[in-house]
Amino acid sequence: FTSTRDRQLAFQTNMATNPENSEGYIAAFRQYFPELSSTDPNRFPTDARDSNGFWMQYTIGGLYAKFECDLHGEEEYVWTSKQVQVDLKYRYNFVERRGEVKVSREFRQRCSRQWREQSIHPWKFPLLDEGQAGWIMRHLVTKIKKTYFEERAEYGYGGPRGPRREPDRLDHQSADCEACSLMRCPQFRLMADSNMRKGRQGNNQNNLEHIVWVLIDDNNHIHNL
Repeated sequence: FTSTRDRQLAFQTNMATNPENSEGYIAAFRQYFPELSSTDPNRFPTDARDSNGFWMQYTIGGLYAKFECDLHGEEEYVWTSKQVQVDLKYRYNFVERRGEVKVSREFRQRCSRQWREQSIHPWKFPLLDEGQAGWIMRHLVTKIKKTYFEERAEYGYGGPRGPRREPDRLDHQSADCEACSLMRCPQFRLMADSNMRKGRQGNNQNNLEHIVWVLIDDNNHIHNL
């Protein structure tokens, strides 16, 4: 016999994001991604394993969110953090001839309060504060635009700056933070992937294409602009 709670926990194990954040992501995607117009698709990197577009990772840190734990009797225990991390992935799909974006992972925390049972409470996904999904998509668009749409001279040497600097002191217990357990909190440094093949620098004016973007959710559903 499998209890309702066991089924819920099994479902959560297969999740990468909080479904309650999905509407915010979709709305923000549709608000900001129309800013991207035409570029040479060959500027995007390819994957050496299949020659299709390489999934580039982009991490946003310092996000505001709350977490809820339902193992405290009648009232849920709620805590907040200003150091939440979210991973996104994006690529140009050379087969489908479109740009693709995924919210690939939201990093979880768990309740740090000690109770009579002395049990470890389950990991919980963040519920992003209002406006944070827009913050995420706006900075992802800025990253993509400056790297793959504009000429380097348009934004100067060094490329785009990060969205904000995360504070050095943690506002949560390291043992109860998924990102901390992976040694990427409060700041994360992405390592190079040997399967990534860089695209061309600058546009071939004879190969400009208006790129249509889609957002792909956890269930592989496609959301258009």
